[in-house]
Amino acid sequence: MSQSRAYSLGRLSTAVVLAVLFLPICITFLYVRAFSVEMPFMDDWDIVIPQLAHIETGTLHWSDINVQHNESVILFPQLVYLAAARLLGYQVLAPIYISFGFLCGSLLVLFLFFRRLRLPGRGSLLWFLPVSVFFMSWRQSEGLLWSTHLLNTMALFFSLLALYCCLDAHRSRLFFAAALVSTGIASFSMASGVLSWALGWIYLALLSPSEARRARLWRVAAWSLFGALCCICFLFDRPVHSIGWHAGLSYAWSHLGTAGRYGLIYLGSPFSHDPDRAVLAGAAFAIIAVVSVYFTIAKGLRQAAVSASLLLIAMVLFSLGPLLLFRMQLGSEEAISSRYVTLLSVGPVGVYFCLIALLHKTPAARYLLVALAALFVLGTVDAYASGLEDGRENHADLIQCAAIVRDYHHRAVEDLECAYPEPQAILGRAAHLERHRLSLFRWSDGRR
Repeated sequence: MSQSRAYSLGRLSTAVVLAVLFLPICITFLYVRAFSVEMPFMDDWDIVIPQLAHIETGTLHWSDINVQHNESVILFPQLVYLAAARLLGYQVLAPIYISFGFLCGSLLVLFLFFRRLRLPGRGSLLWFLPVSVFFMSWRQSEGLLWSTHLLNTMALFFSLLALYCCLDAHRSRLFFAAALVSTGIASFSMASGVLSWALGWIYLALLSPSEARRARLWRVAAWSLFGALCCICFLFDRPVHSIGWHAGLSYAWSHLGTAGRYGLIYLGSPFSHDPDRAVLAGAAFAIIAVVSVYFTIAKGLRQAAVSASLLLIAMVLFSLGPLLLFRMQLGSEEAISSRYVTLLSVGPVGVYFCLIALLHKTPAARYLLVALAALFVLGTVDAYASGLEDGRENHADLIQCAAIVRDYHHRAVEDLECAYPEPQAILGRAAHLERHRLSLFRWSDGRR
């Protein structure tokens, strides 16, 4: 066989492998297309719709863009929402597909982390297939079908991108600048994005390659300065978010049993939609993760991709802290929520990457990998089955709710609670959408 023919076949086989790896993207896209509904739901009525009149008249103010949502300042997602509304006319489907694009981008960044493990052979790319299937699972049904999940997917994408750029910050100031910008965008997309400053600092100060001490200190100092400024802007640019339930460190400390169960359900939620099974899955995953991290550190693995994998695990642990402090009293239904699964999925992916790197370092890695693979398989079966059921239910509920909202003139106000907990607040907003034939008033079936 000629060298050129062998090269062509090699490229073809690589293309086929890549197509297989990213096939879950296409499958999940079909899921989004089948079950998404052109129906403003819950926070949609509160985030963009009030600003639509300002968009039409060209009188947008900074307060319309730099808005607070719960504990987050959502400057950058709001820019995306408003730009999409301005270019396409307000519709819910546009942010849903944009959010899906950021989810796909997050998977691509995870693939770049995987490639840095430098596994030998073209067939080694197939080691990424479990990540692709697991990360794009339908367990995150709310994240796939709700337009407001754009906040989460933007924050996750830019957090992952920032961490990836940190890996090469010692090679080029361009990567360092990209890491700073990406972390800033993540911080003003979702409150969890602020934690990226801590992750970046840990890598730059403790895990980055050894080099000239002065250059490292310069980057750490610059990162600390910009991080402090960003956090100050975040804290002072938002009023205190009040909640109507018990919260705080003292409450968590006095309910350690509840906190432990909440944490295990949270960690196990990517593997099961049932709280009781999620507790078991969370405990199993926590054991696998702790042992994997121990061996990774004990074997002295200093590869950049391995260090990043440890930080993916830390990202999930960091995100658990605020939930234990502020959301724990809401119970297991809050911990098991599918909208958290998108971020939580990077934790098992980080453990998986660590175990792949450990395979030739310790025999224990093989057993841990088998145990994690069992969780992946059980979780994937549960995710696609429960996600299909949730998708059908979401679709049917929103189609029915869209019919009610379109007929709001002849409906009792309380009937509109299917769209928003404060139905009185959406009457004027629904009238604006009807008057300008936007969103659910554009199509007779509420979908396309």
